[in-house]
Amino acid sequence: MLRIFIVQLTNMRLKHILQVLLLIGFLAVSACKGKNIALEGFDDETWRADPQGCKGERAQFWAFFDQNKEVLNGFSESDLKVLLGKPDERELYKRGQWFYIYFFDAGPLCDPTQEKQRGATKRMEIRLSAVGDVSEVILRP
Repeated sequence: MLRIFIVQLTNMRLKHILQVLLLIGFLAVSACKGKNIALEGFDDETWRADPQGCKGERAQFWAFFDQNKEVLNGFSESDLKVLLGKPDERELYKRGQWFYIYFFDAGPLCDPTQEKQRGATKRMEIRLSAVGDVSEVILRP
């Protein structure tokens, strides 16, 4: 009788330990999922499918960012990359700050045979603070 009781007690402990481990595993997987970052009225897939603005698809988003550039303030660097993709250019600024540059029109790397001045294309410059948060968004026509 004592033997059966011990076996049942051991099975109950193993069952509780298994439940706790499953719960911890579920929480760990849930925490690792990326945030769903979306801006209403912005098609991030079309944006990311046109790196450097070579296809001309990004030009349609100029008005959106002109009206909503403040929305990006406070985004983290990783959130920005999820939303807009890898920047077309990066520039190191002072004190560990960075500028991420995204072109709306065909950027300088679209046609290597044609010399294009960097300032001759519409672009968005996003300043990231030293801790990696968006602190300023500048549109250059």
